[in-house]
Amino acid sequence: MRAAILPSVTAALFGFTAFGQSPADENVGRVLHFTHNQTAQDMQEVATVIRSISEIRQASANPEQQSLSLRGTAAQIALSEWLFNQLDRTPDTVVHEYKLGGDDIVRLFYLPHAATVQDLQEEVTLVRSLGEIRLLFTYNAPRAAVLRGTASQMSLAEWLFAELAKPANRPGAHQYHMAGDQDDEVRLIYLKNTQTFQDFQELTVLVRTLGRIRRVFTYNTPRVVALRGPGEQMALAEWLFKDLDDPEPAVAQPRVVHEYRIPSEVDNSVRVFYLAHALTPEREQGIARQVRETTGNTWLCTYSAHRAIAFRGTAAQIALANQLIAEQDK
Repeated sequence: MRAAILPSVTAALFGFTAFGQSPADENVGRVLHFTHNQTAQDMQEVATVIRSISEIRQASANPEQQSLSLRGTAAQIALSEWLFNQLDRTPDTVVHEYKLGGDDIVRLFYLPHAATVQDLQEEVTLVRSLGEIRLLFTYNAPRAAVLRGTASQMSLAEWLFAELAKPANRPGAHQYHMAGDQDDEVRLIYLKNTQTFQDFQELTVLVRTLGRIRRVFTYNTPRVVALRGPGEQMALAEWLFKDLDDPEPAVAQPRVVHEYRIPSEVDNSVRVFYLAHALTPEREQGIARQVRETTGNTWLCTYSAHRAIAFRGTAAQIALANQLIAEQDK
């Protein structure tokens, strides 16, 4: 339910218009008063959000007076006042939006599902990075995120925040196509079987490396990996995660071939080898090192939790790697 926006501003207007300036360029000052008994830290965070999003010259908090002093253009003051009203209030689940003209939009999201400040920061970093959103700032106490960007960026952010608010124990990938480019995809992939933070990070690095995916980000608490790139990269990433995030990898089934073909690449084969006898990390790394040196191919990563070696190369390199691993894993 949308909460009513209560009047929370006492404004003192002390502006002037210099000779030759338009009203939009006039130097305007206002003082806004907090009404929700924020701490000094809270008020400083609100000042930082407003200063950054409005790109205003001055936004300074005075904890003793419970006030925020602003000075800038009329347009900056208007946006700053709107932001102040949204932040100095009880949080809700509504998406709040302010349009500045053209394709320039400000949105505010409250994210109550972020249980800790660390969770909030990880989630916001993920959204900022995937959406390439330059202006994205947080107000920690009410779990608020404020963004400024294009309509396309806001739509992606809204989808991501909505998806990340849902239960984490959802298998498979969740997909979003960027507007205007059907080969620019975003996927969220939840991993159910990475037991430790190290396993989670190691598996993510493996997929990023072999998939040659530039934009890959993690959110640790729900064990979700967010990726953005061409559909071909996303399909390979999903296959790798599905094959390796298995509670019982097929190490005892050497005849099973875990291989993925990439139609448009020269080194178009990715194969995952599960080691049945290399029982120590040192032995696993030794086999991986020999495969790299003998094939002359460095597109190889290990996943220690499942004693796995993932290798990307040509058909000939894959065949040689298969031979080397069969000889060494005894």
